[in-house]
Amino acid sequence: MSITQNRGAEFKQLRVQMALEEFKEVVQDALKNHDFITPPPPPPKKEEEVAPPLEKVSIWGIPLLGDERTDSIFLKFLKARNFDVKDAFIMLKNTVKWRQEYGIDSLMDKNNLGECVWDKIVFTHGEDKHGHPVIYHIFDAELYQQAFSDEENRSNFIKWVILFLERIIRQLDFNPTVHDLSRFPEVIPELHLEPLQLLLNNYPEILAGQFEQS
Repeated sequence: MSITQNRGAEFKQLRVQMALEEFKEVVQDALKNHDFITPPPPPPKKEEEVAPPLEKVSIWGIPLLGDERTDSIFLKFLKARNFDVKDAFIMLKNTVKWRQEYGIDSLMDKNNLGECVWDKIVFTHGEDKHGHPVIYHIFDAELYQQAFSDEENRSNFIKWVILFLERIIRQLDFNPTVHDLSRFPEVIPELHLEPLQLLLNNYPEILAGQFEQS
């Protein structure tokens, strides 16, 4: 590796580290001010000097503060927004809000969401050459007709996809997963892309590779 390449690598590493440190400060301030979900507690009385508790927020079972894995989560949001701290924080905040509104944590307790049909559409099998688990998303007209036959089935299918991915993520060391959509047709109904769009918006750098359509 040349001197120029070394310097380029060092500069990139420094840029990443600076962005990460700034991002951590922004998140900590937001937790202190309860900017994510819960309203801030009432201000302490004048005689009280104890600072109000920080807002408790977690993603994929990992708290946004005080966990050795937190940096890995922050880097995913930063990378998804080209290390722009402001944009990455907006994405993180939107993801936290979406998880709260969608009831992700309570969804984890559910099991009967129609796996007998949908585990033929979305399933995991094996690993890629980097050791990442591979999720297959197979387009089958008949199965999709069942999954999207009405509003209730469509809603349950999306919940099942999210639950499926959440369970896999919580078993990982936060490596990307390869989501294989290569057997999708050239034209995919917009309705069928809703689960994928949710994943791209709220699971940054979790999905990797093979989004091409054959």
